[in-house]
Amino acid sequence: MNPTPKITFRQADIGDLDDVVAIGRETFMVTYSGKNTVEEITRHLDVSFHPDRIKAEILNPESTWFFAELESEIAGFIKLNIGKAQTNNPEDNNLEVEKIYLRKNFQGKGLGRAMMDMAVERARAQKVDSVWLGVWEKNPEAIAFYKHYGFRQDGFHPFIFDGELVNDLLMRLDLES
Repeated sequence: MNPTPKITFRQADIGDLDDVVAIGRETFMVTYSGKNTVEEITRHLDVSFHPDRIKAEILNPESTWFFAELESEIAGFIKLNIGKAQTNNPEDNNLEVEKIYLRKNFQGKGLGRAMMDMAVERARAQKVDSVWLGVWEKNPEAIAFYKHYGFRQDGFHPFIFDGELVNDLLMRLDLES
């Protein structure tokens, strides 16, 4: 019987900029390529995963990026925000999971759950009231994962994607004191 593969987390820093950009672009393209045109996605990625933008986000002291690694290979990343780095209600005592990106060939191996467990553990250590995230309404697989984990929908946030008004569903997981 093969041993269970070891999942590890490593905090990303500015030296990891190229990997963050590449993995972010790769996973977003795979996730949304059937729901949008390549041109729409490319325009979005050119802004959202522009190296200068990601560099500023990595350097923000209220944001923390972690790589999830499986047997020393980067499987994906998770970005956590507190305070003013949160994209919604930054005054509240919460931790935001802004991004949780897992490469396609690593899905179904328990890494998404491990990443979320790590985020919740950090949130509890920081004594926040809840963990929240926004998930694009066009991502039913992710929505199902978050609901199964225990998140509940707590509103929505409209945004423009390539000229079209779409929604991020806001989901929250309340933490017990």
